[in-house]
Amino acid sequence: MLYLIDSGNAQEIEEALMLGARGVTANTSMYRKNDIRLHDFVNGYSNRELDFLSGEVIGTYEEMLQQTEELLIKINFSKDGLHLADTLHKRGVKTAMTLIFTMGQAVAAINAHVDYLFFFIGRNEEYGSDAMRILSNIQEMIAAKRYPVKTVAA
Repeated sequence: MLYLIDSGNAQEIEEALMLGARGVTANTSMYRKNDIRLHDFVNGYSNRELDFLSGEVIGTYEEMLQQTEELLIKINFSKDGLHLADTLHKRGVKTAMTLIFTMGQAVAAINAHVDYLFFFIGRNEEYGSDAMRILSNIQEMIAAKRYPVKTVAA
């Protein structure tokens, strides 16, 4: 299991890394809250010996594609996001798909060749879903089909 910190706050990130987290990720609202640009966030941690580093892009297909030119990409689940993930896979760029809530979304993301699935346990449980069961089913499918994707429980 790989422990990640999902934050844009430098102090929180440093504390988590000291406690054994091996990766860093954040989304656009976290960048704004901590007054940091996506590029600066990723550059700030790219020289660290992390097992995982991602920054989320947002916008239309064209806007997200432009943002990907220099980053490991974390993409929101959407029609454009799936299209972008498939395009980036063909270019050899690793991607993480976030906002995964269902088995169907996981399958769509896998078919778009993402490298990581960010499955939202907390939000699923807020809506009364059995998130751990869904996550377990996703993991069983990945193992049975030997898909080259990793799951991050968020």
